[in-house]
Amino acid sequence: VDGDPIAEARSFIDGATWFDKGQLIQVSALPERDGVEGSPAVASLTVSNSAPSAPDIAITPRTPEVGDALQCTIEADATDADLDPLSYTATWTHDGLPTASSTEIFPGDTIGTAHSSGAWTCSVTATDGEDTGPVASVSVGVAEPELTEVCSENLVAFTAVTTHTSTGSVVGNWGPDHGITGLSGYFIFEGDEDTTIKRHDPPGLTLSTFSVADEWAGTGQVVLGGFAYFMEEDTGDLVKVDIETHIEEARASLPGVSTDGTYAYFWGTNTSVDLDTDGEDLMLIHSSVSAGGRFQVSRIHPDTLALEATWTAPSGYKADHANAFIACGVLYAMEGAFFDTSVSFAWEIGTSRTWDPGVTFEIINYLTSAQYSSRTDTLYVWDYTHMVTMTPLWGP
Repeated sequence: VDGDPIAEARSFIDGATWFDKGQLIQVSALPERDGVEGSPAVASLTVSNSAPSAPDIAITPRTPEVGDALQCTIEADATDADLDPLSYTATWTHDGLPTASSTEIFPGDTIGTAHSSGAWTCSVTATDGEDTGPVASVSVGVAEPELTEVCSENLVAFTAVTTHTSTGSVVGNWGPDHGITGLSGYFIFEGDEDTTIKRHDPPGLTLSTFSVADEWAGTGQVVLGGFAYFMEEDTGDLVKVDIETHIEEARASLPGVSTDGTYAYFWGTNTSVDLDTDGEDLMLIHSSVSAGGRFQVSRIHPDTLALEATWTAPSGYKADHANAFIACGVLYAMEGAFFDTSVSFAWEIGTSRTWDPGVTFEIINYLTSAQYSSRTDTLYVWDYTHMVTMTPLWGP
C-alpha cells in the first residue's frame, strides 16, 4: 500500500484494515511448479472514491392539503463506505414538471406553499464532495378541498345587515377571496374607473395597496384563488392579475359579450359585465345583442380566460335591474339602486326556470355592487360609501 509491504499473503485483502481511497495498491504473484519459481506478475491500482448510498426520505405533512408548506425530511442518512461527511440537495416536481423550492435545512428541501392540487415529488441526492449517490424520491398527493355550500336554490330572507365601514367613494365593490383556499382579508375596488386595489383586514383597516396598469370598468371585479379579475376600461379585455406579485397573468377579449355599456345595469356607469363566482368557477353576468338584453351567464376558464359556456335567461332584462349575484347555480337580481327594494328575479342558470323570490333588500342610499361568497355564506354589498354585509337565510 503506497509502496509499503503489508502482512498478507492471500489473494485478497480487507480494505477496512489496509487502505483508504486514493492510495496505490500493488500486488505481486509468484508462479511455482515442482520447486521452480517463475517470474513474478505485478498489478496495481489506485483506490477510487465510494459514492454514497441514497438516503431514506419523507415529505411532511404526510397528508397535505392545498396551502400547506411541504418539506422533504431525511428519515435515515445515506451511508458512505469511505466515511466521508455528506451533504444533501433536493429538487421538486409538481405533476411531473419542475417547480421552484426554497431552503430551510438543506438546499431545496421546502415548498413554501403547495398552491395547487396534484402530485408533488421530492428527489434527494447525497454527495461526499466527489461523487453523488443515487436519487431517492418520494411523492404525496395534494387534494383540492371541496367547497361545502350552505346555500340552496331558495333564498328566503336576509337575517342580518351590517355596515362595516365607509370610504370616500360613492360607487365601488368589495369582498373576500372567494376561493376555498383563498387569501385572507378583503379586497376593495373604489370607483368605476380606477387602478388601485386595497386589501383590508378587518374591513376599514388597510393592510396594503397596489395599482394595476390600466383602469378597470364598472363594479364587477372579483378575487378568486389569489387573483383579481376585472374588465379593462379602454379595451374591454378581461384581465387576470396576481394579488401578491402584482403581475398580469392573462388577458382576453370576450367574443359576443357586450362591454361598451349597451347592456349595463339600469344605473349605468360601465356595468355591462359583472364578474362572479361560486367559489370554484369564474362566472360572468352580462348580456348581448343575441340575447336581446336578457341576462346571460358565461363560465370562464380561470387560467386562459376563454369562454367555456354561455346560458341565456328566458326572461329578465339586465338593464331593468340594479345588480345581481350568483348562489348555488341561481342568479338573483335586485330592481332598485336608490331605495329599499327586493330581490325580484331569480333564474336557475342553464334552465328555463325563473321566479320572483320577493326578498326584501335594504338599501341605505345607493346600491352599486353585490357579490355572494360560498366560502363565507355572506353577501358583500357596496351601498353609497358603505361596505355592507348581508347574511342570507336559505330555505329547503
